[in-house]
Amino acid sequence: MWIVHGLEHNEHNENDDMEMDDEHDESMHGNSSENLITALLVKTTSLSNQVMVTNDLNKNNDIQAINPAATLRKLLVMLNAGEIVVTLVAYVSIFLSIIVLFTTMLSASIERRKDISILRALGANRKTVFKTILLETLIIAIIGAVLGFIVAHIAIGILGNYTAVNYGINISGFSVQIAEVFVLLGAVVLSIVAGMIPAVMVYKTDATKYLK
Repeated sequence: MWIVHGLEHNEHNENDDMEMDDEHDESMHGNSSENLITALLVKTTSLSNQVMVTNDLNKNNDIQAINPAATLRKLLVMLNAGEIVVTLVAYVSIFLSIIVLFTTMLSASIERRKDISILRALGANRKTVFKTILLETLIIAIIGAVLGFIVAHIAIGILGNYTAVNYGINISGFSVQIAEVFVLLGAVVLSIVAGMIPAVMVYKTDATKYLK
């Protein structure tokens, strides 16, 4: 505040700091005391008076009046808008991930038709092959969800340090919300649904068709 208002303040040793504090204590009682006032907290008896006082003070070019409640509301609105954008991006990412998983499993099922036919010829029934494909899809989905959860929280922790230093907004990467659990479960369920079509295709595969 001293630097902003053009007041000199240099680093000194402990004795110099004590002397400077004494000088400032003395100046608080002198003519320069008004130069040391950098902020005032004004409390009003009602909300209407608060708005009126804020507007009246802002008419003076030498004073900047800020309503803390209104400023916090604007900040929360901005954060809420950012949360909505991030949530939409997250849902789009999940949707694209499901499509990628579906195409991957479908491609793998097509490539492994001969292997699956061999398993069928060796005695594996349709249900066993069907369950194997679904289990593979489930394992991939769980591993992807867990890794995504860990990487996301690491990224949140790094971003939290940046926002805390630069904007005073502390975001912890260690806190877990209930909604995250439902998102993870939803992603796994959707992954299983995405693996159903390749599994059904394998289920209907003729065991002798690809053994020639």
